Amino acid sequence: MKANNFLAAGLLALAAVTPGVANAEWGAWEEYCTATFDAHYWYRKPVTDLKVERRADTTNADRVQYRINGIFAQEGNAPAGNLIIDANFAVQGPTAGDVAIWIEDQFVESFDVYGTKTDVFLCDAETYYETFFPNNPDYALQYEDASYFRKETGTFHIYSYYHYADGTVPYLDAFYSDQAQGQETIRLISPEFKYYTPEFGSASFTQVDDEYYYNIPVTLNDLSQIKMTVRIGAVPDIRSIAEGMNDGSIDCATVTEDGLVSLPFTGAKSDYTLVYLTYRADGSTYQMGSQKFSFDPDWKALGKADFTDGFISKFLEGDMKNNLGLDLPEEAFTYKVDVEESVSQPGLYRLVNPYGSTSPYWDVNFSVVSLKHNETNYMVINATDPERVYIEESASGFYYGSYPLMLFSDAFDWLAEGYTVDQIPEYLWGKKVDDTITFAPGEKEAGLLCAKINGSIAEIYGRSLVVKLPDSGVEAVEADNVDAPVEYYNLQGIRVVNPSSGLYIRRQGNKVSKELIR
Repeated sequence: MKANNFLAAGLLALAAVTPGVANAEWGAWEEYCTATFDAHYWYRKPVTDLKVERRADTTNADRVQYRINGIFAQEGNAPAGNLIIDANFAVQGPTAGDVAIWIEDQFVESFDVYGTKTDVFLCDAETYYETFFPNNPDYALQYEDASYFRKETGTFHIYSYYHYADGTVPYLDAFYSDQAQGQETIRLISPEFKYYTPEFGSASFTQVDDEYYYNIPVTLNDLSQIKMTVRIGAVPDIRSIAEGMNDGSIDCATVTEDGLVSLPFTGAKSDYTLVYLTYRADGSTYQMGSQKFSFDPDWKALGKADFTDGFISKFLEGDMKNNLGLDLPEEAFTYKVDVEESVSQPGLYRLVNPYGSTSPYWDVNFSVVSLKHNETNYMVINATDPERVYIEESASGFYYGSYPLMLFSDAFDWLAEGYTVDQIPEYLWGKKVDDTITFAPGEKEAGLLCAKINGSIAEIYGRSLVVKLPDSGVEAVEADNVDAPVEYYNLQGIRVVNPSSGLYIRRQGNKVSKELIR
């Protein structure tokens, strides 16, 4: 990484260049821009608005250092730690648009491990193996291009290694059992850099006659366009599909502006994959990607329920109030959520993305968990017996590191352990009266709701969970449709603002139909 791989190779080149690092004559630090840090490993909470400074080697204009200020939190009143990144613009990274970077071993923080203060350090993977396994150069070689700076987007891609002074890699508590190493990114925010990361919102499904559509909000940012298609199965050949979309041999939607995209798919009960190919501002291809979803035609849309959240509002209450300074009013915890009902099992409901964009948590950067915006999650509520309602174990969309936060009611846990309904305490059941499902607030020793992360269960209490279903189902949906704006889409799923003559998909609220405009 530090060597000029056009002039030399292997350890000899590395040895020749490394002294130049030590002998660099650095100019003064100068203010440069701000940055965001995704913080995937040791620090799980993303950090924004970081001040970035830059300085150059006065003896070698290709050598630059960046200092990311305040990136690492410290205990007490100690100032937050900084991170220095070395870059050599004369050395190419994995592609022609990349620059070789590295992070020399540097102190991060003192961490309390089982009551003992332990210093934690950080470096990139190649530097880590060069330092602690010098007799095995192949270890370092496999990470030669793992860390790099992408000039066009201003993004540092860093394969981070958090470790103790002796080189051992930390294992934390049960929620952090994975090793503290892996890919992290720091993105510089400046007009000179492009933001080529598309954003996908919470998806939904619609049916038009016998055809099904997967509807997903898309934000392009600085991309010129995105090509998208849906394929059945969870592991299709992503590269071949992307190549086919690019050369025109595969039908796809071409998205050139932000908005809702409706993509046709088979409508069969199965796992599916959304495949997309992005294009730079100049029209050249940039990256391909994919995300998975599942579809089950057994579920029918009822409209929007009034949902009062008794899970996250209490589970993360301490983090919101104590760490983030958020003291939300009570009414913030009641909001609209799409709800569906099983066709084959009436009384079995599911809330679609209950912690999606309508929730008060959507834009909150929690200290202990992160919310994945591009997932579709369901909270499944079994009210087939109105006197014995329970919430099945459901993914929330929140993650503690790499572990999903699962939510359920305590009665479900009893059922899963083999107890019969008559053996479960009466207070653990929710109730459905008319169109309203309610779980009581509970108390410390008698909670109705639970959260689970990596096998560890926590009881949740203190606020009722309420689902007010749409009045009489179809009638409520029709009423909402009357006031909803009309939108038109072509048969490839792209929104058309001013449709001319032709056949279009017409959407108004939850009502979708085909319309021929002459």
